[in-house]
Amino acid sequence: MKVANFYPGPSRVYSNITEYIYEAYMDGIMSVNHRSEEFMNLMELTKKELREKLQIPADYEIAFISSATENWEIIAQSLTQKASQHFYNGAFGEKWASYASKLTNTINTHFGINEALPTGDIAKKADVLCVTQNETSNATQVSMKSLKMLRVENEGKIIAVDVTSSLGGI
Repeated sequence: MKVANFYPGPSRVYSNITEYIYEAYMDGIMSVNHRSEEFMNLMELTKKELREKLQIPADYEIAFISSATENWEIIAQSLTQKASQHFYNGAFGEKWASYASKLTNTINTHFGINEALPTGDIAKKADVLCVTQNETSNATQVSMKSLKMLRVENEGKIIAVDVTSSLGGI
């Protein structure tokens, strides 16, 4: 049976999920206090495996948050000093830009669904660049090649990439 979960999504729910939840419950993981040594050890193991599987450099910090919206708020309030530049071609990226504009200065760069990310069109006053990697509203995707070019051309700037629907697959 194929079951789709549309939060966040759409995504297919792995068929063994009930077994994993049951195992976690029986092992007591779901009742571990978030300040306990056991939880801290589990957190460190999780970060170690994420670094290994996703090739995250050792000097990068990994933070776990509850939603994309919370992430947008953290980026706008804690990482943006001058302005954030938002590149978008669909509803999700546009929503991020709109949300950030209520909290900080934003520069919006819309590009068409059949166009590549305009990496050469970077505002000088933006210190944070924001991109939605997978735009589920129109089934488009910013290529890894474009993201790499964005990094090469913008040394020293923070690049925030929303990978809500692409992290596990790319």
